[in-house]
This record gives sequence, C-alpha cells and structure tokens, in this order.
Amino acid sequence: FICVMSQMNNNNNNNNNNNTKKKIHERDKKIRKIHSQLSHDQLHQYRALYMKKEKENKELEKKKKKKKKKRNKIVRFSVRSYHILHSHEIREKISVKETIRYFIFNKRVNFGTICIFFVLYSELSSMEPITLLRIIIKYFKNKLDICKGPQGLKLVKENFVSLIQGWIKTSFYGTFLVYKYDADEKKNLLYDSSMLDELMNFLYYLENNNDKDVSNQIKLQMIKANPVNIRRAVNRQKLTTKFNLGSNSKILKINNLNIQQIAIQTTLMESKLFCKIRTKEFVNQNWSKKPQLAKNITLLISLFNRQSYLISKNILSFSKPIERAQMIINYIELMEIYNKINNFNQIMCILSALNSVHISRLKKTWEIVLETHELQFDLLNSIFSTKQNYKNYRELLESDDIELPLVPFVGIILRDYTFIDDGNITIKNGKINHVKLNLLGNLISQVQYFQSKRFIVPPDISSNLGPSYINELPEVPNNSDDELYEISIEYEPPLIRTS
Repeated sequence: FICVMSQMNNNNNNNNNNNTKKKIHERDKKIRKIHSQLSHDQLHQYRALYMKKEKENKELEKKKKKKKKKRNKIVRFSVRSYHILHSHEIREKISVKETIRYFIFNKRVNFGTICIFFVLYSELSSMEPITLLRIIIKYFKNKLDICKGPQGLKLVKENFVSLIQGWIKTSFYGTFLVYKYDADEKKNLLYDSSMLDELMNFLYYLENNNDKDVSNQIKLQMIKANPVNIRRAVNRQKLTTKFNLGSNSKILKINNLNIQQIAIQTTLMESKLFCKIRTKEFVNQNWSKKPQLAKNITLLISLFNRQSYLISKNILSFSKPIERAQMIINYIELMEIYNKINNFNQIMCILSALNSVHISRLKKTWEIVLETHELQFDLLNSIFSTKQNYKNYRELLESDDIELPLVPFVGIILRDYTFIDDGNITIKNGKINHVKLNLLGNLISQVQYFQSKRFIVPPDISSNLGPSYINELPEVPNNSDDELYEISIEYEPPLIRTS
C-alpha cells in the first residue's frame, strides 16, 4: 500500500513538473513569436524581467488580500463598538482623556461645545465623573510643564474655567450634588456630595496658590446653578429690559384685546419659555422623540401652532371680504409691533398663517389689503423668506441693528440642530467627533447669548394688560387644514374653466 501511494505521489509530482514545463514552453513560444528578432541572451533577459513582474504582481495581490482582511476587522470592530457601548473596554477607546486635553491646551474652545460634551458624556464613556474631575485637575496642575510663556498659561486658565463652568451649568444636580427621594420624609434628600467636596477642596488650593481669579469665576457659575444655600448668600440682578412700543401705534383690536396687549402677553410668555430652555432639551432631538424631557421647547411649539390656527380661524370667521381684509391688516400691524420689540418667533407665526393655502387664495380679500399695506407685508415677507435657507433672517440676526432682548424663530434653531445631529457621526474612528461638537456648540452658544436678557413689563403697563389672551388659545384639531380650506372655498369658490 505504501509503495502504491509513493508511486502515485511521484506520478503527481511528475505531472505537476510536466505542467509547469509546458507552461514555460508555451510562454517561451509566445515570447519568440512576439520577439522573433531577439537573440538567445536578449530572450534570457526578457524572461528574467517577465518573472520579476509576475513576482511583483503576486506580492501586490497578497498585500491587497491583507488590506481587505484588516478592513473587515475594522468594520466588524466599529459595528461592535457602536452596538456594545456598555462594554468598558470599548468605551475607553473613545478617548475622553484626549478630548479633555484638547479642551484645556488647544485654542479657546466654544462654551457651547463644552456644554454639549458634558451632556453627551454619560453616553460616550463609562468613566466615573469623579475620576474625570481628577484628570482635569491633574492637567491643570501640570500646566507649567506643558505650556510655554505667560500667554499659554493664560489660555489654559481660561479653558479650564470654561470647562468647569460648562460642566456645572449642564449637570450640577445629578453630578456635583445628587439627591434621592426619601419615602419616609416624602421629600428629596442630599445623597452624595463627594464631587462638590472634591471641587471645593481644589478651589481652596487655587486660592492659596495665587489663582483666586480662577476660583472666583467657578464660584460664580456655581451661584448661577441655583443651589439654595449659595443663592441666599449672593443677590443677583436679572438682565431684563422694558417694553418701548411707542405712542404712535394705532389702537386696533383682535379678540376684544388691544394689539399692544396681545404683543406684550405673547412676548412675555415666549421670552419666559425660551430663557428656560436648557441644553439637555436639544440633545438627541428630545423635543420630537422624548417630549417629556424638553418641556419648554414643546410648549413653545404648541403655542406657535395654536396661535397660527387661531389667526386663520379669526380671518375666516368673517363672511365679507372687507371684514376679512381688516382682520389681516390688524395682524400686519401686530407684526410691525413684534418687529419693533424683536419677537421674530411671532412674526413667523403670523406669516405662516397668512401664507397658508386657505388664506393666501382669497384674492378678493387680498386686493383690499394690498391697496394700503402692500409695502409693509412685502417687506416682512422678504426679511423672513425661506429662500436660501432663511438667508435674510440670518443676516438680520448677525447685524449690529439688532439688540437684546429678542425672541428668535425657534423652528430654525431646531431645524439646524437636526441637520447637524443627523448629518454627523458622534464617534468617528473610535474617537469623539470634534467637528460635530463644535457645530452643535456654536448653535447652543448662540441660544445662550439670546437667553442672556429677557423681557420685563413696567408696573404701569402690566396693570393694563387686560384678560389673558394665551389661555383662550384653542387646541388645534387633527383635521384643522381641511376644515379651514372648506370654509375658504365657501367664501371664494375656485373658478371653473369652460372649454
């Protein structure tokens, strides 16, 4: 049996050798046909070159195969790391340390970017907050070894202050002070303050090492975080402004209320809700996915929709074109008041109602309106036009003519946040995507700037505000568009063309 097997192997080897010889012979024949004029030596050289090329091609193929294998491994790892973020080993690869180092030692980072980072921190890493705080403190203590010159030290101090301030602003309760509900006493009791103790010890260390300015800035942010014991110690003045509507505005009425009263009531409510919005309400688009986590944004959206529905309903409550036209004129005058006091959210609300299908199609009504108010309406329409991604409105916000306080159009802010959030990956190549953080940070810092001042009404005006306009706003029914369009067709039926 062994002899037979050995003979078979020999035969196989002979066959393989014969096959290789045949291949070489065929290759030589091809070479001779193509290069019939070549001598024996030239042919030998050409064959050697041919063999080299074959070897190089084989090596390239091997490298390509290795690269494919590596790519497959990387893809598998990235998919695994995305789906198994709870795993400690994979979470640590996201490199929160590098991000903190970038925030402290690079050029001045946007404050909004820092706020977004700390809101997303629990999803990005499994590191305990107290260990992260110790890392930040360690980096700050070692600043002399890394920074060069007084300018570098100044930059590190500014970045460190904004980093701690951003953390306190986004999650003071729940991180620095943790409360738990006590069923026996039926109230929230302090459960853990180790983070706050650690921070206060470091602030005491800063004061003893000639860094009192840094300590004071962080303490001011702690005061703004509203802990009761600190807030009692310091009286803060809120940045507010008074209404100045001017005495020349016409006395027009909507729903038995002066348009000035409506303007003040809606602006106060919207300014109050807008200034209450916190960074956490934006994260993961909570206003659409988890409305209970974004109460202020959802209330603003509801107020916008209810008022827009009421405007259309008020206009269509009159059967005569002259009466409808007068109601539209009243709303154009109301927009003028909103324009004076910088309530852009309400201007967009009225424009959305006036430009809706059921109102814009009323040609007889608009003919009367445009006789007297065409210039005013066209001007507001052009400023708040949707063309080129609201280009004119964005330029208006950036211009020097606009002063705080103001109420921006919340719809554009939510739209911009959605585009940035959906269009950029949070974790890229195993690390935090700083481009996305900076884009979201710029948007959040703009919101925080608009929130820095809010409206307040003097006592002489607040006593004459009249009955509540906002409480009487109707709920929007599911078939509101169909209902309003049917009324609109009754008043001005569409023209039927006869052939």
